[in-house]
Amino acid sequence: SAWGAVGSEVARAARPSALRGLAEELAAQAVRGGGHAEGAVEALAKVAEAPAACANVETALALVEALQCCAEDSSDAPTSDKAAAIQAAGALLLRAAAAHPTSGQLALMAAAQDPAQPAPRGATVAALARSSRPQDAGEAAKLLLLAELPEADASHGAAREAKRTSAGAVGGAVGRSRVLQAMLRNLARDAPAGPIVFAHVAEAAVRGGAADVEVACDEVREVAAQLWDQPARRSQTLGAALTCELRCLGAAMMGGTLPAGGSARLAGRLVARFEELLAQLDDRDPEKEDWWIQYMEFAHQASQWGSGGDGSVRTGDASRVPRATDLHVRAMRSVGDQASFGEKAQRLLQQQGGAC
Repeated sequence: SAWGAVGSEVARAARPSALRGLAEELAAQAVRGGGHAEGAVEALAKVAEAPAACANVETALALVEALQCCAEDSSDAPTSDKAAAIQAAGALLLRAAAAHPTSGQLALMAAAQDPAQPAPRGATVAALARSSRPQDAGEAAKLLLLAELPEADASHGAAREAKRTSAGAVGGAVGRSRVLQAMLRNLARDAPAGPIVFAHVAEAAVRGGAADVEVACDEVREVAAQLWDQPARRSQTLGAALTCELRCLGAAMMGGTLPAGGSARLAGRLVARFEELLAQLDDRDPEKEDWWIQYMEFAHQASQWGSGGDGSVRTGDASRVPRATDLHVRAMRSVGDQASFGEKAQRLLQQQGGAC
C-alpha cells in the first residue's frame, strides 16, 4: 500500500521528530477509517520497528500512544489492524524499556504487557522513582497514576481504617506516602511539586468524597514533613496540598451538604493548614504574600457561608476562622515587602466591595 511504502522509507531514514509526526498522522488516518486508512496501521507498525523509535523516551511513548489509539474501541480500524497495533505497541514498549532503564513510566507500561507478572506495587514504583533519572512534573504524575498502589485494591474506607490503626499499606506493600516521597525527591530541580500532589488527591477524589480527599492530603503532609532537607520543595508540597483542600473541601463547605458541625470542622482544618504553610515560608518570599491574600479571601468567604447554629463557620472564633481584618494586620507584620502586599490586599478589598 502507499502508506506501507511511506512507513518503510521513513523508518529507514527519518529522525525521531519526523517519526512522531508521521505516527500522529497515520494514527489519525487509521482511526477515521475509510479508503485513505488502508495500510496505515501496517505503516505505523513498520515505523515502530525502526531503531529511531527508541531513540528517546518521548518518541517511544508517542509511537506507543499512536498505536494504542488505533486499537481503541472508538477506532474504525479493522479488527485485524487493531490486533496488529496492540502487538506492535507491546513489542515497542519492551524494546524502549530495555533501551531506557531509567524511565519509570516505560518500565511500568512494559511490565503491564506481561499478564503472567503481577501488577507493579508500591515498592516497585518507589524503587523506580528512586532509580530513574530526575523527572519533570508531568512524567512523575503519569508514573503515579499508572501505578496500581495498595489503596486501589481496597475500598478507600478500608484504606482510611488502615491508616487510622497504623496498619500500614494494605497487603503489606509499601504505602503511598513512601511512593510520593520518592517521586518528589526525584523531581528535576526546577520541576514543580503541584502536578504530583494534584494527581494523588484527584485519584482519591474520584474514588471517594471529602473524607478521602482529607486522607490523601494528610498523606501529602506526612511526606512534606520528611522533606526536611529540601525546604523549598517542602513548602511547595504543602502549598499544593492546601490548594487541593481549598478546592475540594471548600466546595463541600459551600455546597451545604455536610452534617451538623461539618463546616466548622473543615474550616478549622483549613485554618491549621494555612498557619502551617505560612510558618514554613520565608518573610522575603513573594509567595508568602499571595498565601496571606488567599487566607484573607478564605476568611471572608467563610464569613459568608456561616449563618449561625452548630454547623456554621463563625469568624473571629479562635478555634475556627480568624477575621480577615486581623489577618491583614498579622500579614503586614509578617511579609518582607509591605508595599507589595498592601497593593494586593487593596485589590482584594475592592473585589469584595470593601468588606473584609
